[in-house]
Amino acid sequence: SGLYYLITKEGAGDPLNTIEKLTVDYKGSFLDGKVFDSSYDRGKPIVFKIGQMNAGWNEGLKYLKHGDEAILILPSRLGYGEKGFPNFVPPNTILRFDMKIY
Repeated sequence: SGLYYLITKEGAGDPLNTIEKLTVDYKGSFLDGKVFDSSYDRGKPIVFKIGQMNAGWNEGLKYLKHGDEAILILPSRLGYGEKGFPNFVPPNTILRFDMKIY
C-alpha cells in the first residue's frame, strides 16, 4: 500500500482490534518536521475505532498493540489525497504521525 511504520517503543498490551475504542495521542507533521495537528498540544488524546480514521491509520493500527509508540508514514493517497485537508494539509502531501497507543 505504501504505508511505512516503525515501532519506536514496544508495549506489553494486547493487539488492537476493530471493535474496541482506542485512545491515542499523536502528532501529525510533514516530512520537513512542521506540525499540522497534535493531540499533545490540545492536552487530550483522541478516542475512536479502527475504521473511523484515514486509510493510513486504519491500516497501520492493525500492526500495533496497546502500549506501543510508533511512527506512521502515509503516502498522500492513504492520508488526505488530492483534496488535502483545507487549512491544515495541502493536496498530495506525504504525512508523518508519531503516536502513542494507550
